[in-house]
Amino acid sequence: MEPLDITLNSLHEEALLLRKAGHSFSETEHLLAERFPATADTVNLIVKNLKTQHYLLCRKRGMVCLGLGAMLCGLGFLITFVQWQYGEPAPWALYGLPARGQRW
Repeated sequence: MEPLDITLNSLHEEALLLRKAGHSFSETEHLLAERFPATADTVNLIVKNLKTQHYLLCRKRGMVCLGLGAMLCGLGFLITFVQWQYGEPAPWALYGLPARGQRW
């Protein structure tokens, strides 16, 4: 059982190195199939695992950006609403500091 683990570990390490070198998933799969005497199912499994990890990281980053964007949008609405309630001019309430800078 140990040689199989060594092969899977070496395949996974090589796949990570290929991805860090800038190869696409299909190129990584092709190069792994050429360099290692593994079955196509094993190589597919390694590449599928890499894809899962990559897309999980992308989703995590995307959710952070989405959350920050939603928070900024809500904050902008709140500031605009409060300024409108206190009778600030429409350009200031709607456009903020850039519109204010045009009047100075």
